[in-house]
This record gives sequence, C-alpha cells and structure tokens, in this order.
Amino acid sequence: MSFPGIFRRLFEKDGAGPRLRKEIIPPHADTHAAEGDDPLDLAALGGASAEELAALAGRFDAGGKVLPAHLPVATKAALGAVRIGGGLSVTAQGLLSASCLIQSRRAATTLYVRADGNDSRDGLTAQASLKTVRRAYLRLKELDLGNFEGVIDVGAGTFDVSGLELGRTTLSSPRATLRGQGAATVLNVSSGYFGFTVSSWWRIENLKILLAKDTFVNNMGAYLTFAKTTFAVSGVSTEPHLSTTFSGVTNLDSGCAFTGSSSCAANADAGGVVRILGNISVNGVFSLATMSCGGGSVIRRAEATLPTISGTSTGCRYNVGANGVIQSVGGGPSWIPGSKAGVAANGGIYI
Repeated sequence: MSFPGIFRRLFEKDGAGPRLRKEIIPPHADTHAAEGDDPLDLAALGGASAEELAALAGRFDAGGKVLPAHLPVATKAALGAVRIGGGLSVTAQGLLSASCLIQSRRAATTLYVRADGNDSRDGLTAQASLKTVRRAYLRLKELDLGNFEGVIDVGAGTFDVSGLELGRTTLSSPRATLRGQGAATVLNVSSGYFGFTVSSWWRIENLKILLAKDTFVNNMGAYLTFAKTTFAVSGVSTEPHLSTTFSGVTNLDSGCAFTGSSSCAANADAGGVVRILGNISVNGVFSLATMSCGGGSVIRRAEATLPTISGTSTGCRYNVGANGVIQSVGGGPSWIPGSKAGVAANGGIYI
C-alpha cells in the first residue's frame, strides 16, 4: 500500500476513524515488520521524509482533532516520544506524529513466570520466563494486545504478591487470566493485600493464595472469577479471606476452598456482589461469620447450578446487615456452614 493510502486509513474522518487508536503504550513496546524482524519504515513506502511525515501527522492531536494552523508541527527530533497504535506517537508538545514504525497487534499472549525466571527477559516462553507476577503484569500492559486476552502462567513455587494490584491490561480489552499449576503454585501475601482494581476483568485459576495474619484478597470494583483456587490463612486474621467492594463482582466457581481463621471467608460491602457458581468448601474459625454482607451488597447462589458449600466452620453461618442480601435460592438457613445460626439485622435479609 502507498504512503498516502496508509495515512488515509489511519486518519479516516479527519483522524477520528477506527484506525486512530486512543490507548497509550510505552515507547519500548514491541514493533514488527510485515516480514523479518526489522521495523518497517513508513517513509520508505512512499519516499516521504520523516519531516514530511511529521508535518502531516502533526496536524492532529491525540484526540483526533485537526490542530490550528499556527501551532508548531512535530519535528524529527521529537518523533517516538510516546507511541500509540498504528505507527503514531505523541510528542512532548502533545502533538501526534509519525513514528516511522508500524505497530502490530499480538494475538492472545501468554507470559510465563517461573521460580528460576528473570525479569529482564520477555516472558514469551517458559524458557525465557519472568521471575515475578508483578513484572508479568507490567509486561502485559506494555504489549499492544488490542482486544485480545493476556494470560500469566505461573509455575510451581512461591511468589510474593504483597501489595500488588492487578488492573486492566489494555484500554480496549480488560480481560486477562492468572493461572497456576494447582497447589504447587503459591501466591504469598505476606503484608497488606493482593488486590484487583476498578473495571479490570480477571480469571484466577488453579493455584493457592497464602494469606498471612491480617492480609486479604481485595476486589475493588473489578470483575473476578476464581476457579480451583484455595484461599488459606496462616495464623488468625482480623480481616476476611476475600473482600469485594465498590460494586465489584466476585464469582466463586467449582473447586474454590477457604481454610484457616479470619473474620469471615467472603465479605461483600459497598455494593459488592459475590456469586457462588460452583461447589466450594469452607473450613475454619470465623469471628464474624462464615460469610458477611452489608452496605447494599449481595451474596447469591446460582440458580442454574444450585451449588453447595461443604466443610466445617466454627462461628455464625452468616451475618447480613445494612440492606445487604444473601440469596440461598432455596438452600435454607443451613446452606452456609457454621456452628451457630446466622444473623440478619439492620435491614439485612437472608432469603
């Protein structure tokens, strides 16, 4: 395709077309040519110089609007400041310029984390694995995944995730998966919490999350699905195993388990929703209740599967208040295990 043709596609509707992507990615993200490993020079396609490309692209700001004529255009020295998709970049002056590189979107990408890994690697194979989950998450954000899903594959071993917050991996695709190799994969939360932030969408599966005293897993407005995941507390905690707040949604699918002593296994507050989708187990001593719900939140049993909660729990079965709702969907008062009856007060409802 000729150089004018490329720019017509990039700047459909005066720069507001679908080819002008809005998400910002770091300048060191991957670039790929149509063939081979070298970046493809846009100037070489049509014989235009970098200055000419900059002069043309500099007419557009990052929002796709045409800039006033009296504003300076980008210069060759400013090219590549911060790249966005489609071979374009935003300069230090806030102008959109041509980076002279074509940025390719990857398909769904898996990054590997292993105990003997190294965070200086790219993580794209098990042989070039990364060392930490934190670096794998940051690496996913660096890649131009477009609408594709990113996966972090964690091997056997113990990996510290204290204070780590997982959010969206790209602006256009919030979905990502964090998976392990069963009980052999341990995510250790030695202090603070292991959190998920607003509007992110994660599936966490086939691993163990080890919580120290007074640490917890925190869903702050994210959409999460846990499957075959064990939440284990070492010692006696004053925090819940799992907290869901700020309109976050936590799905507990088959094979999830809660072990150890805390205030409660699962807590929903401030508009949070916990959905029990598959059979789970709970074994521990809970100072508040096995499950607690308040602040207009909901804990709900899936009607389609009518899952069970097995195990032996010491303490109240549930504690629901402040307009919270626990929906057992016909499970009755003993659906949630516990050594004492549940408590519903202050506008809380157990159905």
